[in-house]
Amino acid sequence: HDKRLGKFHYIEAEKRETIIYPVNNTDGSHAFNVRIVSVYDRIDRLENGTLRIVDYKTGRSTQGSSQSKLVVPEISMIFGENSSKCSDEAFQVMLYALLYHEPRVSPNLYFVRDFHKNPDLETELRYEPDGKAPILNFDIYKKEFKQAFDKLILDIFDESKPFTQCDDDKHCRYCLFKEICKR
Repeated sequence: HDKRLGKFHYIEAEKRETIIYPVNNTDGSHAFNVRIVSVYDRIDRLENGTLRIVDYKTGRSTQGSSQSKLVVPEISMIFGENSSKCSDEAFQVMLYALLYHEPRVSPNLYFVRDFHKNPDLETELRYEPDGKAPILNFDIYKKEFKQAFDKLILDIFDESKPFTQCDDDKHCRYCLFKEICKR
């Protein structure tokens, strides 16, 4: 698959990074910091200067085809009640793109089990409102994603909002907290 991309420079793999992430209020003022640990599967620099973040997916696809998981319907659908319309994998690699402080980042998903069937599979996330155009520069979506992500973090830490179980118990199948939740 990588041969069709032309020349690129492999930077590193399995990069583990602890980030002190600044969470902003909806008015843009600083609220607090949270510590986020990320592990980037692979980072490359393409010939045109774009930084490519690759997240390898080795498991079986449980929610639709791997290619459908590349499509982001809208940034707002990644968060909140409509989040089931966007893959968790897309959220994860877009979060990596947000956390990696460098311009021109392209988030990619490599579905390893599918490559032996078709080495020409697309790997770039695609943004549906832009005609499913590949996300080759996350900077275009960064502000909207950060605002939605910050709101999610603010909601999690808001003591006035009670913790409730999610409506869709499919999310519980692999949740680390299902024992606490009693699902």
